Amino acid sequence: MFFVNQQLCTGCGLCTKVCSEDAISLNSGKAEIDVSNCNECGLCISICPRRAITTDVFVSDIYNLKEKMTGIKKRVDWLSRRVNLIMVNKR
Repeated sequence: MFFVNQQLCTGCGLCTKVCSEDAISLNSGKAEIDVSNCNECGLCISICPRRAITTDVFVSDIYNLKEKMTGIKKRVDWLSRRVNLIMVNKR
């Protein structure tokens, strides 16, 4: 389940724009999540600049995983470029 910390929420609306299920709306200038429509994809958590949206899963784990995945992607991209360079030089 996802939650909005009303004290941290500035009502920027970024979360409402990324929510594919229209589960988030602004009410009195703050985000509110309709849990019955939420598919728990986590896009709202990743886009919120104030980290006002959380879940009962540890949010720090989500951010750490995102950082690790970014590092892995950079490494895979680098390796892919190296393999392509080697293949071109063998021709």
